[in-house]
Amino acid sequence: MPLKPAPSVLPRSFRSALGCSVWQYVARQRVPIASGSKIDAALSLTKIAAMSGFERYSSFAATFKAS
Repeated sequence: MPLKPAPSVLPRSFRSALGCSVWQYVARQRVPIASGSKIDAALSLTKIAAMSGFERYSSFAATFKAS
């Protein structure tokens, strides 16, 4: 029978290896996508946020500002 790790194992291991949560890592990977899109003045920031994988503009703005 295969072993089933506890649900908290992946997040703990991820944080230990990379120093951030899974969600923080994903958000940081989205910022360069958004940065490349900023050059296109025809796109609204809301559209850029959606194209970068953010569901809400407020999440995008907070993540972008923090980076």
